[in-house]
Amino acid sequence: MSYKVNVVATDVDLTTASRDLLIAIIARQQGVIERLFVLFAILIFAPIFALAQQSSFGLELAPENRCSDYDRALYPYRQPLVLTVAFDHRSGSYDIYTGEVFTQDVDLTIEHIVSLAEAHDSGLCAAGPETRQRFASDPLNLTLTPRRINSGKSDRDLADWLPRYNRCWYVNRSLEIRRKYGLTIDERELAAADEVLSNCSSLALTLPPPPVPFDLSIWDSDGNGRITCPEAKEQGVPVVPFEHPAYPYMDDRDGDGKVCE
Repeated sequence: MSYKVNVVATDVDLTTASRDLLIAIIARQQGVIERLFVLFAILIFAPIFALAQQSSFGLELAPENRCSDYDRALYPYRQPLVLTVAFDHRSGSYDIYTGEVFTQDVDLTIEHIVSLAEAHDSGLCAAGPETRQRFASDPLNLTLTPRRINSGKSDRDLADWLPRYNRCWYVNRSLEIRRKYGLTIDERELAAADEVLSNCSSLALTLPPPPVPFDLSIWDSDGNGRITCPEAKEQGVPVVPFEHPAYPYMDDRDGDGKVCE
């Protein structure tokens, strides 16, 4: 399995799209009067259509619709599978959702940025097997994340789940994937995306700072390679946030970025 960093931000050229639509429609008309009438109508209504498209990030605004039964088996992986991950050779794999660094891949699992079930309900329920497999295996939509984060996110969409870290990158990437596969977006998802992106100064993936040297032996009194809440409390840290160097050695069962709260 190969790893790479792949950060892409794209914009929809609404001006070009509207112009091409105008030319195509006029070309189909016959007669000068009819052409002038169509031209007048397009000039009046095209800005309205363009504004509607722009306000939904170039996506069709529609409620989710499960037009056929969903089954994970409908979305098999292609082989070989290429994942889009951030990797620091000095410290290990970097989780884009939490800012954590993992030195062992056994802590990680494959994550679909736009979940398979969400994509199914947003248009892929009507797609063929080839498109579904391409979506399931698309590096643009794949990363690695801790299994507990993957389970906590599950099939939730932008309206119901956002990562603590790299929110601007995550929302922009989610919209990019939806545009690529012609997926729809509902009103709640649109509102959530607009709220996040309206406050973004950058859409780039943010990598963590170099790790602070951490002496596990000072905290790990029983020498089992893990840190318990009593052991953390002995070091004067009753609640351990995900930014703390002790956090990767602890068990955040609810995935909220805090341990022992």
